Order: sequence, then structure tokens, then C-alpha cells
Amino acid sequence: MYKIFASLLILIIPFIGFSQTAEILGMGNTRAARNDIHALFGNQAGLAQLESTSMLVSTERRFNLAAISNHSAGIAIPTKAGTFGLAVNYFGFSEYNEQKIGIAYARKLGKKFNVGAQFDYIGTRIRDFGTANTYTVEVGVLANINKKLDLGAHFFNPIGVDRGIDTEPLESIVSIGLRYQASAQFLIMADVEAELDFPPRYKLGIDYSLSNLIQLRIGAYTEPTTVSFGIGLNINDKFILDLASSYQTALGITPGIGIRYDLESKK
Repeated sequence: MYKIFASLLILIIPFIGFSQTAEILGMGNTRAARNDIHALFGNQAGLAQLESTSMLVSTERRFNLAAISNHSAGIAIPTKAGTFGLAVNYFGFSEYNEQKIGIAYARKLGKKFNVGAQFDYIGTRIRDFGTANTYTVEVGVLANINKKLDLGAHFFNPIGVDRGIDTEPLESIVSIGLRYQASAQFLIMADVEAELDFPPRYKLGIDYSLSNLIQLRIGAYTEPTTVSFGIGLNINDKFILDLASSYQTALGITPGIGIRYDLESKK
């Protein structure tokens, strides 16, 4: 019974590789051209742009069901040798759950090009079936086209490993995205995401700074059609609270909340 339930979850719920933060949730899951701590959950190459140590925790209740809640935490530390990061994710409940632990590294190659990679451990536990473990990698690049435009590309599981559950495949996903800083207050992000044997997913996210304290976000993506919105509250130069929610026509609302903390103010 639990094995059948797990198989259904795999089919209808995005795999843990889609682990995300509340900010990403509020902007239509756009992630391929991120250049801050959220790059841990999208394109690790963006971590090379960090100027100070940053950490976050985030949680979402997918379709408002406790059984498929998703919890994420991460820290990124820039050094002279590059930026090192740790990402941890837990999805599910006691009868079925997935865990992902990723160790990331990113660095700049010149003034306009960044590269990044992450080594992932992925564990799956199903009641009355047991535990399966597997390992994979993620790789990404981020290019600064000009002062306003960044182009990112990311490949999850390029080596094509499976989950370790009756050779159940682990998704291999390619993402390409743009980050356009139209003005100091207005940010637009757009992604195209492709998975083998599935239609591509198109994503759009907008972030508007209403003031130094409040950021408003909206987003949408396809496959399945989903809209999202969010708000960021800049408590001070170091502490940011993110609230977000998405709505899918078939399965309903997914609320999320996240907290980000920068150990030093960015210059």
C-alpha cells in the first residue's frame, strides 16, 4: 500500500530536486539565474556573487497537506577560494519521506562568468518497504551579459542515476533562465525547464520593491498551470522574512514562509 502511495507521490509531486524557498515559490519557481543564497536551490553558480555569509530556512505546505510538506535550510560562505554551500531538504511525513543533502561550490571565472556544482545525497524511506539511497550531482553556469541582464543554465542529475527504488528513475532536468534588473526596484526572471519525456515548463517571476522595507512578488508557470504571489519584509540590513503562496487549479494552494539572515551587511 505504502509503495503504491509513494509511486503516486513521485508522479504528481515535483521531486525533491525542486526543493525551494519561499522567495522562489512567490516568483513562479524561477531559479536558473539566481545570484544570491537562493541559488543553492536553483543554480549553484549564482553563489559566486555572494559578498557575505548568508543562511536561510524555509518551509511550504504543498497543496495545504501536512503529508507533503517540504522543508529547506541552507548556508553559503564566500571565501577567496570561492563560495562553499550546504543545502538540506526534507519532504514528506513518517510513512513516506525523502531527504536531500547537498554540498555546493561556486567560483568566478573572470568578471562576467561563474560556474558552480553540487554533490547530492538523496534518501527515500517508505514504510514496510525500507530505505533507498542514491547520489548525484548538479552543475550550473551564470553569465553576466550586461549590467542589467544575467543568463543562467543548470543541469540536475546529468549522470542519469535512479532512485534505488526498483530502478525508479531520478529526473534529469535542464533549466535555462534570465534575470533582468530593469531598475533598482523592478526585477524580472524567466525560466524554461525541460525533463525527459515531459513537456517543457515555462516560468515567469516579478519582484517589485515597494520601499526599502517591502518587496512584492508575483509569478506563474506551466505544466501544471500555477500562479503565485509573495511578499518580502526587510526587517533590517541582515534579516528578511518571506511569505508566499501558489495556487494550482487542480490541487489548490501551497503556502510557504522563509527567513534569511546575512551575517554581514552587503556593500
